[in-house]
Amino acid sequence: MDPIPLTAKALSRLRIVPHALWEVLASAALLAHHGTPQFPYRLWAREASVAVASGRGARLVRWAAGWPDGLPPAFLLPSPPTRVTSLRDACAEFRAQPPEEISARLRHHHSLEVPPAFRSFESAPARALAELADLLDEYIEAILRPDWGAVWEILKEDLAARAERLAVAGVDDVLGNLHTRVRWNRPSLSLVTGAPVCEREPASVTLVPVVFLRDRVITSCDGAGGLAIGYQARGAGDLAIRMDRRRSGTPDRLELLLGRARADILRLLVSPRTTAAIARELALAPSTVSEHLGRLVGCGMAVRTRRTNKVLYSLSDGGRLLLRSAQEPSES
Repeated sequence: MDPIPLTAKALSRLRIVPHALWEVLASAALLAHHGTPQFPYRLWAREASVAVASGRGARLVRWAAGWPDGLPPAFLLPSPPTRVTSLRDACAEFRAQPPEEISARLRHHHSLEVPPAFRSFESAPARALAELADLLDEYIEAILRPDWGAVWEILKEDLAARAERLAVAGVDDVLGNLHTRVRWNRPSLSLVTGAPVCEREPASVTLVPVVFLRDRVITSCDGAGGLAIGYQARGAGDLAIRMDRRRSGTPDRLELLLGRARADILRLLVSPRTTAAIARELALAPSTVSEHLGRLVGCGMAVRTRRTNKVLYSLSDGGRLLLRSAQEPSES
């Protein structure tokens, strides 16, 4: 995809905001196009599929099966507001959207030909919007509401971590380390995605963490020239653990094996981190974190690398395998 030039003014308006509706549509696409997804969504998908098989939330999943490329429809993804909204608020705001705005975004994202799954939004946008809002309400209550607490914890942690990076290291650091499919070479941003982006230079940029996005990147543009980029939230791998912990109230298998502190540190190493960053995130003394990291490196679960003037820790192949096996539900 052609690089997108970002002006200094657009970069100054960069913000990071989760949006519940992006999660709803991404999770429906995951269920519709990936059968029984593997790590880290396997447990969630198994339980969601039981509800869908009984008919609860099934209508949205059936519709999602017709989405091109298995991705959430960009024209239905609103640019997140400045404030973080709840699951209930997001659905209400979607229902209140003017149908003509939906139609305008549809024409922008599908200027040559509207895919069959979206043609009702072209011919009868008001009715299509109302019908979709009903499908969203049904799906949310049946599929997402039970585990929304776990999803929201991950989103808030991603928001906090990247907002800190934005304040401390600046916009170049945030965009440069956002996702493997996002390439930043100031002043140009390249996105490895088949979705159309803005026709003109974006007036602003919004980063949207999404737990259910797997390894893809999605984009959406609003009428004011704002570009929103959805990426997989860091910590998405913790979804099964958080679900398990909430249901049972007991320690997960990784905690039983390594202890709570080392288990928490190992989970954070899905993204490279310094000792100081881990200490801040877990509210531990740097000396304590350093000791645990030494043990994890010593037993082959983590690796230590130097980048300029920083020492970064990340998962080794063995650590990644351990984390994955501990998060998969045991077979009965």
